[in-house]
Amino acid sequence: MSALFCWLRKDGNLPPYYLEAARKLLAYRGRMRSKEIKKSKRTTWQGVISVWGDASLFEENGNIIYSAQTATGIKASKDPNRFLSARLDKREGWWVLLRLDLQTSIATLARDRFSGYPLYLYQDEGNFILSSEIKPLRAAMYGKCPVSLPRVAGLLSSLLPPHFGSNTLFEHIHVIKPAHLHQFDLTSGTRKSTRYTGPWPSQPLWENPTEVNLDSAAAILKQQVHDAVLRNFSQTQGIALSLSGGVDSSILAVELKKTGIPFSAFSVTYPECNGQDPDESARVKLTAKHLGLPVHWVEIRGDDYLEFTDELVFAHEEPLSTPGLTVAWLANLAIQRGFTTVALGRNGGVLFSGLPPLWLGALFEKNPVQALREWRLWRSSVSMSGLLNGLLTFFSPQMRKFAARIRNSRFAKAPWLKISPQIPSWYQCKGRDYASYRLAHTFEEIVSVIFNWDERRMTHTNLEILLPYIDLTYIRSMNRIPSSFAFHSGCAKYLARRAYSNELPGQVIWDRRKLGFDVPLKLWFDNHWQQIVKGEIFSSVRLAEIVNIPWIEKHFDSLLLLLRWRLYTTARFLELFA
Repeated sequence: MSALFCWLRKDGNLPPYYLEAARKLLAYRGRMRSKEIKKSKRTTWQGVISVWGDASLFEENGNIIYSAQTATGIKASKDPNRFLSARLDKREGWWVLLRLDLQTSIATLARDRFSGYPLYLYQDEGNFILSSEIKPLRAAMYGKCPVSLPRVAGLLSSLLPPHFGSNTLFEHIHVIKPAHLHQFDLTSGTRKSTRYTGPWPSQPLWENPTEVNLDSAAAILKQQVHDAVLRNFSQTQGIALSLSGGVDSSILAVELKKTGIPFSAFSVTYPECNGQDPDESARVKLTAKHLGLPVHWVEIRGDDYLEFTDELVFAHEEPLSTPGLTVAWLANLAIQRGFTTVALGRNGGVLFSGLPPLWLGALFEKNPVQALREWRLWRSSVSMSGLLNGLLTFFSPQMRKFAARIRNSRFAKAPWLKISPQIPSWYQCKGRDYASYRLAHTFEEIVSVIFNWDERRMTHTNLEILLPYIDLTYIRSMNRIPSSFAFHSGCAKYLARRAYSNELPGQVIWDRRKLGFDVPLKLWFDNHWQQIVKGEIFSSVRLAEIVNIPWIEKHFDSLLLLLRWRLYTTARFLELFA
């Protein structure tokens, strides 16, 4: 994995102590290269660009070029027109392109639409800093980027993963917007950003799902998945497949085996659950037996779980909003002993199906009669509140703003909060078309958060990651298939299930009760964590600035398990960063 730290300063040299402090925080990535940026006749800006890991850093026609790419096996060719929108739109995976013009002091930057490479910006009248991580940036700015307590409170009160648009959990540090070409004029301090991606193919909301067209669409899906696997894995060695027991990873196992690409399957089990929820090992064993795969099991127990919390919080630079992050981390530690690459079925769920409440909401607006028929099939899995939220999403912008205000007001009324929270900005896309809304929400919000977690985990465990379901050719092809084919008979991922129904056990391909990436929080709180977690939360001085500790102490046992976990990791986050 590559890393970048670029610090330019006006009217002065970089402070050596702070520069070295920032660089040390990225040293674990290995293989550092740097280029000095000196004053020119037109500008007084000077500084340095340093990169680590597998990336390109070179001078070309008076420009310094930085280029990094990972996550798929498809590499874009180098050419002198690399910053043209048409070229950028074809680049696969996670990537960053940066060009520094030393004569004009213009920095041109583009990054992938998936936000796979985290990239952060700090800019004021005297400093311009780009960094792959927040810690080096804060080290360089020595106290100018404190933790934003309202945003931390927003994470706790809403229980949503962190997504504040361009804002991070730290003041004055911003995320570089993906899918855009950014041009920074350091002399004037201005920035111009233009979107380099065109619109996604228009996806029909409804088409009558007959047996004939369902079979045809299932065949297309199967061929597209097969081709994506070949494109991304054909030149890769040492592959470990993370097999969760669900549809997405099981289909990936089928295709890897079918193509003859060598791989080994890894999965997680919780021995203390004795095979009960949320342990999914029985489902994994069904897939493995059907395909003739040996499985390397990673056993995770409550006694060993909490000791990794600080390491993960420091690596992710945020509270661990989901306990599944630790599970994935522990699995990677086991995988790294003999493998170099991890294959994930990440994002298959959204591409194979989508967002059922939003789809039903959009259908109610376009075709109420058909939507009511579908609603009868979906009542068991889509709540009435979810349906109303989906319906309001596609009404007028004023209605969407009103719904957001109601939601934020409800979150802000938590009785244990002491400050007014800033709520994560999910479901705030402006598009009224379901297909464009779904993809914008997926890639600009959900995927950007999940991929950030993946990138941090892979970097710290020295593993490469491959994600065939974010293959652009595959995404564009599948987006032409009507949404009503993916949501059929009250079943999400219907086409994928239909396409592979003869190649996987029925309990795996048609069972819709998979829990996702859950962990036995209740078991561990009751048997292992209670006193440790309580002690950390109740004694945290910084956490007490956000929440009412006496109220939490009184009602602790009645709080949601996820909230108790978040309070603990937030206390550790504030201890490490605030």
